[in-house]
Amino acid sequence: MIRLLLLAIIIFVGILIGPSLMGHDTYVLVAVNGWTMETSLVVMIMMVILFYALLQFAEWALVNTIAMWGRTRHWFGWRKERIAQQKTLDGVLEFAAGHFSQAEQLSVTHVKHSKEPLLNYFTAINAAATQGKTQQRDDYIQQALAFAPDNTALIATKLKFLIEAGDYENAKGWLEQQSDKTAKHSDVLPLALKVREFFGEWAAVIEIYDAMLKHRIITPPEHQAQIRRSYAAQLSCLSTSDLDVVKQDYQSIPRKYRNDIDIFCEYAKLVIKLDQATLIEKELFKRLTKQLRLSLLSVIALCPTKSANQWSERLIGFENYHNDANFIDAIVQLSVLDRQWQSAKNWLLKSIQIEPSVLRYQKLAQIQQELGESSGALDSFNKALNFRQAT
Repeated sequence: MIRLLLLAIIIFVGILIGPSLMGHDTYVLVAVNGWTMETSLVVMIMMVILFYALLQFAEWALVNTIAMWGRTRHWFGWRKERIAQQKTLDGVLEFAAGHFSQAEQLSVTHVKHSKEPLLNYFTAINAAATQGKTQQRDDYIQQALAFAPDNTALIATKLKFLIEAGDYENAKGWLEQQSDKTAKHSDVLPLALKVREFFGEWAAVIEIYDAMLKHRIITPPEHQAQIRRSYAAQLSCLSTSDLDVVKQDYQSIPRKYRNDIDIFCEYAKLVIKLDQATLIEKELFKRLTKQLRLSLLSVIALCPTKSANQWSERLIGFENYHNDANFIDAIVQLSVLDRQWQSAKNWLLKSIQIEPSVLRYQKLAQIQQELGESSGALDSFNKALNFRQAT
């Protein structure tokens, strides 16, 4: 802009003083060493203007020539990128259309020049997996990881395929290679959960559920239910541990979860197995007073023989539950354990009256055999058979 302004000023000045100069015979003599040049002032001015114009043109030509080289020297690279971009799109469309072989070929062939190479790799990985090309699929995953080793989607994809193949050992190894940040990513958490649950690592499972709640992958009610289930499973894994370990693990569970009936029942079963039923007896019947649950009855079913009579009497004292067939079955089981056959028969008849079943009729027949009531036992077996056929 400045150059154009300068040129305009020169032309304007020339227009002003040109006519006055034309009327004067003014000459200019230029002498350099032995070289001389004589010309009129007007011609000299015209030569200066022409030289300046030629200089500007030369500069413009030089700049544009250089710029043209810059614009054209990457032409072949740009062309390859455009082709790769089009082939990437074609690969995705072929995959969507169900042409998996073509999708794989298009995606892999042009991955080098693609602007989105991960898109090419993901298309090729899924296309190979759909065709059952396990080795080819794994090769694509490794190539993609070499390009983007920290990409969580790739990490999750490899983990998913390992789990689907049932290769939990390698899945665990791959998971443990990742950073804490990657392991707690929303794409990885559901897969990590399957691995930790498979190996019974319930402390890690609980941490994963906490992270899933934070990422809003699960709702608060789902979180509470899964945490309770995990603590119960954690206790059930202590079947070979001693009493101190069981008690310590149970006490380490937060109080709000220790109050859960299912978790308490798992703890109670372990304690009974360790022949320490007296430690949970008070709490067991206290919970039964508040609510009748099948899980509590399943604990009572594990009653040691020496406590059968005492527990049976305590159950009979819950008169408000005498119309529940499952509750009466628990009394029957304790009576049988204590070899109180007549009592067991009476309670079982009441249970059958409330809710008859094949198992109850068969149990009644066995008790009648113990009482020496052969005809009654035969009749009960026939009723069991007829009931099975009727249902």
